[in-house]
Amino acid sequence: MISGQFKQTEAISRPLHSWAASAENKVNIYLITMQPNAALVIPPTTASSNRFAYFYQGNSLNIEDQTIQFKHLVELQSDAEVHLKAGGLEARILWLEGEPINEPVAMRGPFVLNTAQELDDAFRRYRATHFGDWPWSTPAPVFKRDQQRFASYEGGKREEYPEQGS
Repeated sequence: MISGQFKQTEAISRPLHSWAASAENKVNIYLITMQPNAALVIPPTTASSNRFAYFYQGNSLNIEDQTIQFKHLVELQSDAEVHLKAGGLEARILWLEGEPINEPVAMRGPFVLNTAQELDDAFRRYRATHFGDWPWSTPAPVFKRDQQRFASYEGGKREEYPEQGS
């Protein structure tokens, strides 16, 4: 579980000011691993939520008795239980659901912002700074588990955000 809640189990704390941190937004992100021929029922959420499943590993997956093709994303009804059944191999699914943010969306490359101008600015900053003081040897680092969340700002300002309860 990356974010949210599944039945009685809660994910780790989300960043305080993120959309996912507010329980009323019902942001649930799961990496589901199903053993061969296993079945799973995902409980309903609100009718206004968006709900998607991406089937990324396995030979077959049935959702509500419909076969989903490998490497396919499906949009699902959010206010009803969803019945999953794996095929003869282990199946892995990325599950995404939550209330819509209701903001304009502009996407290009790895960036998702609100306007084309914000995208242009982000690409300009990236080309100029590669996002500032990047201490890793590759552009795709993996953080150590004890690395605190942080933000770097123009002018070298850095703020660290300890996990809730720390």
